[in-house]
Amino acid sequence: MARIQDGGCVVNLIERSNLEKVKSLREQINWKNAQERYHLLEKLDPFIRNWEDQLPDLRDIFQEKEIDFLLLDSLNDNRWNNGGETFYQFVIRTGYKDEHEIDENGKQPSRRYTALHHAYRTCGSRNEDTKILKLFQIYNRFDVNYTDENGLTHFHVACRFGCKEVVEKFLELGQDPDCLGYVTGNTPLHLALRYEHTVIAELLLRRGANPNLANEFGTTALHVIASGAYDNDDVAEMLFETTDEKYQPVQIDAQTMNGDTPLHCAVDCGHRKLTELLLIRDANPNLANKDGSTPLHIICKDIQDNHDLVEQLFKICDENQQVLQVNARLGTHPNLANRELTPLQIIFRRGNNILGKTFFKVNDDHHRTVRVNAQDRFGNTPLHLALKGSHVQTFLLLLNNGADPNLANAEGTTPLHIICEKKYDDNFVELFFCLNDENQQSVQINSRDKLGNAPLHLALTLGHRRMAEFLLKRGADPNLANAEGWTPLHIICLRKSEDDLMVHFFETCDELKKPVLVDDQDNKGQTPLHLALTCSHRTMAEFLLRRRSDPNLSNEKGWTSLHIICQQGDYDMAEIFFKICDDEHQTVQVNAQDKLGDTPLHLSLNGSHVQTFLLLMNNGADPNLANAEGTTPLHIICQQYHNNDLAELFFYLNDVNQQTVQINAQDKSGDTPLHLALCYGQKKAAYSLLRRGADPNLMNKTGSTPLHVISRHKYDRELAETFFTINDEIQQMVQVDVRDKQGWTPLHSAVYWNNINGAASLLKRGANPNFASEDGSTPLHVICQKKFFRDNYELAKIFFKINDDMQQTVHIDTRDNKGRTPLQLAVANLKPNTVDLLFDRGADLSSFVFPSASHFTECFQLRNYEYAFKLKSASDLLCIVQQLEKRGYELDQDDALTIMKYFAKNGLFERSTNLEKCWYDDEEFANLAKKKMIASLSLYDLIRSARRRRIDRIISESLPRARQSATYHRHESRGLPSNPLNRQWPLSSDSLVYREEIFENKMPRRVTLLKREPCPESARVKHIPATAAAAAAAAAAAAAFNFRVLHYVRYLLLGPRRGLLLGGGSRQPVARLNCRQCTPPTGKGTFRLGQCAALTIKEGKQSTPCLKNEFVKMLCNDSLPTAFPVVAMARPVDVMA
Repeated sequence: MARIQDGGCVVNLIERSNLEKVKSLREQINWKNAQERYHLLEKLDPFIRNWEDQLPDLRDIFQEKEIDFLLLDSLNDNRWNNGGETFYQFVIRTGYKDEHEIDENGKQPSRRYTALHHAYRTCGSRNEDTKILKLFQIYNRFDVNYTDENGLTHFHVACRFGCKEVVEKFLELGQDPDCLGYVTGNTPLHLALRYEHTVIAELLLRRGANPNLANEFGTTALHVIASGAYDNDDVAEMLFETTDEKYQPVQIDAQTMNGDTPLHCAVDCGHRKLTELLLIRDANPNLANKDGSTPLHIICKDIQDNHDLVEQLFKICDENQQVLQVNARLGTHPNLANRELTPLQIIFRRGNNILGKTFFKVNDDHHRTVRVNAQDRFGNTPLHLALKGSHVQTFLLLLNNGADPNLANAEGTTPLHIICEKKYDDNFVELFFCLNDENQQSVQINSRDKLGNAPLHLALTLGHRRMAEFLLKRGADPNLANAEGWTPLHIICLRKSEDDLMVHFFETCDELKKPVLVDDQDNKGQTPLHLALTCSHRTMAEFLLRRRSDPNLSNEKGWTSLHIICQQGDYDMAEIFFKICDDEHQTVQVNAQDKLGDTPLHLSLNGSHVQTFLLLMNNGADPNLANAEGTTPLHIICQQYHNNDLAELFFYLNDVNQQTVQINAQDKSGDTPLHLALCYGQKKAAYSLLRRGADPNLMNKTGSTPLHVISRHKYDRELAETFFTINDEIQQMVQVDVRDKQGWTPLHSAVYWNNINGAASLLKRGANPNFASEDGSTPLHVICQKKFFRDNYELAKIFFKINDDMQQTVHIDTRDNKGRTPLQLAVANLKPNTVDLLFDRGADLSSFVFPSASHFTECFQLRNYEYAFKLKSASDLLCIVQQLEKRGYELDQDDALTIMKYFAKNGLFERSTNLEKCWYDDEEFANLAKKKMIASLSLYDLIRSARRRRIDRIISESLPRARQSATYHRHESRGLPSNPLNRQWPLSSDSLVYREEIFENKMPRRVTLLKREPCPESARVKHIPATAAAAAAAAAAAAAFNFRVLHYVRYLLLGPRRGLLLGGGSRQPVARLNCRQCTPPTGKGTFRLGQCAALTIKEGKQSTPCLKNEFVKMLCNDSLPTAFPVVAMARPVDVMA
């Protein structure tokens, strides 16, 4: 290690370097920022751990306030581990001593928060005593007792942690041993005694500390000793001896805020020796605290049997000739109650039979009457408590001593209720009645609790057969209802499992000749039969039916027993139900309707219970009854997705039963079964209905006919044609141009739902393609304004082709009630292929009006749920503008502003938050990307390529070899970054332009396929062209949303020596567009479609769908418009016009 000689001192170059580095670190932080200070400690750690040779003077590096900050932070264990511990030790090793600045009077102020105060508040680890002692090496001024805002002093800290030498130095310099002012009221003596620093406590007492000072809770030093974890009678003895020497008598009966004396504390902690010492020192054994408890109360309330402590208490009191008050407030009167229980209740709650016997014997000997039926605040008597604890002997003792068997508690529960609620069906209840019979006590066997339950209800709930039988024989009422209206029979039927309890119940009642009301209804109208069926207790239901239970009674919902069976679809139970009712000659109302008008047949069909449905039909169910919604059984059948044969079976059964079915019945919505069958795809049902005479032209309440319904089924290609064929067979005329309430014909519906086959069938059947709806829309309007992801080009093409085949003229320029033509709607809804088709079909451009911003906004709001909407919208709009200009339409400034507003408002260049994941990790995208080929390279390989040579290979293959040697012009202007984008490529009709951009986040290379056209001189006109408007809109959108525009909007004017256009700055909208070659003297640029605009945006609002939704779906569905000149393969997406 190199060293140099400087003034006779050897200076370590490395240490000097470390010193400079530490100083540099210190200058870089904001000392008021705690987080920065913690980071500084982390950075200091390696320096101070390995510091060798001469230690620095910390005052040469830090100010004293800064050292205080770092010491406090280093002791904060929650925020710091190794570095903090090292720092405070390093401070001690350097020999740093705290010398706080003096005030105007030349004294050091004592009000200050130091590291010692902080260590006291954050203490918790085992080595805190050592840490505190070390810190006193830094804070070694004992003539100043630093105090924090709560009154805690360094002297308190020294006494708390047992720093004897520090305490002695403070006292030698005149420190008051009581040191008052701490907000808790704890004196140094309190702290020393609480943490068992006996030597410190004795030192303080001998220096004059007051032993009778109390803290905020009224606790004195003697209370602290008496409340300790150990029986420290020696510490108490030291306290007494020391204070005796100082003639400072200790207030032995001092009371805390709760009224506890040291004697209360000692007996509560079980300190026998200390208790004896206090009593010998004349502690008053009869003082009561705020709860009224004397020391004797506290001993007796202990769970443990402190018999020896009680004897000691009496013995010492006798020796001191002190009278111990055993009747004090909570005393020995047998009926004196505390806030809850009498002594008798306490005894029998614990089931202490021996103590109970003794209790009665002693009171008998003293001729005291015990209130055996005293009730606590819950109304429980000693008998209640004994029964709840299953204390049999205690329960017998109470009954033999006159306990009332009929007293109810606050819940209305009698002792008999408690017995019947027991888990086991034993002979407890028999013993209860036997004892009461011997004592000539009558038991109220039908008494009810607050829920209305009698003991019999409780016994049956738990399935106690023997107990229930005994209660019935003792006079229990078998028909008594509780608050829910449940009789014992209801209770039996509600049990979870079936057994022979019901049979046993009826046998017992029959034996006792007690009639059971089998049809009693509860508060909800449920009979026992209803409950048995609801709980699927088939055996119970059979038994009740054979006991003549009424099968036709209904509950509050109007359900009969048959409704319940059919709702559950229990065919076996339904079969048994009809059989037993036949055997018992009871008529079943098979067509009973509930409150909603549903019959059992409705419920059975709703649940698709076919067997039950067949049984009902064979037992006379009416096939035409409608419920409150007007729904007949046939309506329900026609809504069944999974059973196509049910309708034919329904008709067959009615034919067998010679019942006529109302086949054209309409529900409240006006729908016939045929409407529903077609709506739910029930083709077989629809065919059966048509062949049986269903009207194909009936309208529902919205005006829809069955043909309207068919038109909405785009996935069933044959449905419409089959519908027409069947009606042809039965010679029924179908009205193809009938209108609904909105004026829509079936053809409108077919094209709206993209039902190409349905539309074709309608047109071939003579549907008028020009009928307008209530809002003036023709089917062509509907095609052009459909709000779906894909362009409706195929539908529109077929629409025109069929009309051509049928020699029907389509009015292509018809306007709706808002004056919009199909062309205007196609433009507003961004359908470039449809726009092209309309032009080819002769759409009139002369009267065309470019859609307004509000129209674009309306379409966007209706379509913003679609996948890839934003990316597709941007490309579609630019493509449509290209088509319009190609057909001769000239966009004016208002049109350009409309486009700009559309781009800006809807954030069409926002980037997906999941772009990275989807671009590289999405499996579906990866499979598709392998199939997308440009030149000889797949998209999959391209996006994973990290080598420029692969892309260079594409360029070399795509560009004509003759053009590769052309001169490139590099445009240097306005601080533009030097990259390949600034090169002027040679003219080529179609070429791949390679652009590589290096960003901070290392974004990958990107390749964009551009369509290039020259800019002829004759193209100079006085309006802003479409591409310029689109590019300006994109830049304005970026600026409006605070996007970070990484590169400038520019137009590549292809041709020899053509210059680049200039665009706006990174956070400015485009203000002007210039071109060196195409700029007239006025300074305004003139351009035409075909010039290419590039806008690259790195970040935007994170609100767009993932890349899979933005771009992959376009590739997957081949939904890029045919006229669109760009295949974008950039990350993030590059939009090119």
